[in-house]
Amino acid sequence: MIDTYPLQNLLQQVTVIQKKYKEIASITGEDFNLFSIMRMETNEDWTHSAFITELLNSSGSHGQGNKFIKIFIDYVNEHLLHIEDGQESIAEFEQRTAKFKKRIGKINDEFTEGGEIDIFIEGANKCIIIENKIYARDQPKQLLRYYNYGRRKKQFWLFYLTLNGIKPDVWTTGSDVEVIKKIISISYKCHILAWLELCKKEVVDFPLIRESITQYIYLLKKLTNQSTNKKMGSEVVKTIISNSDSLSAAFDVKSTMDNVYDPLLEMLKQQLREKAEKIGIKRIEDYDWGTSTRIAKESYFYFYLPNTRYDTYIALCFDTKNCQDFSIGVFSDNENLKPETEQFKLLQNGIAKKLENLGKRDTDFEDKYLYVCYELYDNYLTVWNTYDIWIAIPNGQTASKLIELVNTVYENIKDLEL
Repeated sequence: MIDTYPLQNLLQQVTVIQKKYKEIASITGEDFNLFSIMRMETNEDWTHSAFITELLNSSGSHGQGNKFIKIFIDYVNEHLLHIEDGQESIAEFEQRTAKFKKRIGKINDEFTEGGEIDIFIEGANKCIIIENKIYARDQPKQLLRYYNYGRRKKQFWLFYLTLNGIKPDVWTTGSDVEVIKKIISISYKCHILAWLELCKKEVVDFPLIRESITQYIYLLKKLTNQSTNKKMGSEVVKTIISNSDSLSAAFDVKSTMDNVYDPLLEMLKQQLREKAEKIGIKRIEDYDWGTSTRIAKESYFYFYLPNTRYDTYIALCFDTKNCQDFSIGVFSDNENLKPETEQFKLLQNGIAKKLENLGKRDTDFEDKYLYVCYELYDNYLTVWNTYDIWIAIPNGQTASKLIELVNTVYENIKDLEL
């Protein structure tokens, strides 16, 4: 008979530690974050890019002039640039105009020109380009296009900003060696947090600015797992290694954790079927959703809408394995509705207008699909690599959120000639 006592004992101790740190977070106010309350945590444009741009803008509403961008440039020169590898240090900018979402023209057929730069800082014949990625997908040859735009200046610096400082792949660089050499990978976890801490020290006498930066710092620590959870993790580790029984139990948990996700996905799938029927959607199909969702490159869950002319369906999608790159789309495989037809285009435009408040439309595929939204403005469901979504599966909350999303799409488009 297997002795489960060490495992039960370890889990009980970890639960006690969790409760303690939840109380600490509650007492310190760490859980109170305006960005989280307004569901803006992972919105790359209107949270992260907008906030960073405002700080970097010499004419920003903070009223601090060049203070924040000077700190940024000094930090980058000291900690990120490698002069010995041919990278130029960033010289002082005579003018420091920071722009949010700068349009640089229509994307051409070769994907070598055009697009929209997240953060653009311009000086006299020089510029800084920052491509900001939290969870959204890279676009084809995106950094190649920004490189081609930047080199029109005498000097330019091209940053690729992600949560953990990962390097871009050939999909976005176009495998161009010169582009790859030019890119400076920068992280929220290390570099942006360090810069913000330096900025906060400079505005101790400006409480509104100081506390706004503090709130944003807390948000980034949460997204990069550096908040109270990190201290809690350290205490859990001490508990685990305190004796051989606890350590053995921890290894047992680790070896079985990967087996938890598939049953949860199967549970979620059944919940979705039951909830879909309650809103009048009875035909439901899935493609690699469930036990293979985490290993399949692409997986879909289809909700076929009732009484449609073109067998139209709403699909929940993961475009990358391990349940990443979540999106929701409206599709039709009906042979009578082809992308080149006028009816297809009318439906595309009609759906896009009806769902304009849902999230960012994926225009890369607008010639193939009726509608795809890959970055929801209400972004709770966008990120599946945190525990929140998984923990909420057994009690049905995740399924309810997904069905609420499907129903929102359905209610908005059902009057169209689908």
